[in-house]
Amino acid sequence: MAKPPKLLASGIPDGRGQSAGSRASRFSGDRPGPGRPKGAKNIATIYREVAALPVTATINDRQRRISTVEAVLRKQREKALKGDQRAAERFLDKVAEYSPPEIRPDQMPALLEEDARLLADALARGLLGPAIINPTPNPEEDE
Repeated sequence: MAKPPKLLASGIPDGRGQSAGSRASRFSGDRPGPGRPKGAKNIATIYREVAALPVTATINDRQRRISTVEAVLRKQREKALKGDQRAAERFLDKVAEYSPPEIRPDQMPALLEEDARLLADALARGLLGPAIINPTPNPEEDE
């Protein structure tokens, strides 16, 4: 059921949304509908495309085509080596973020013991079946 129109002090409707054709003319002319136009790219897509664009760089006295991301990383590394503290911090933060964690050999037995404990616990709770932990070899794969 439609809401009753808002009234002015004189008792006459104030006219908001009541004019003929107000819905039909809401997005006419130079005003498109709400939201992003069809086919427009979001900012994440634009960043990915720009980061993948190739650039020419001189590496070891040779011209090479590398991605924009690699060129930026190389430039940041150069600035860090020249003493730019902020560039060094950012570069090392990214190296730490994208490098796999180091596992020292003395940590390996404990890690394996913990893995075995977790697998046994999952098996006991019914999250894993024996076939998942010890799969039977498929004789057809050997051929």
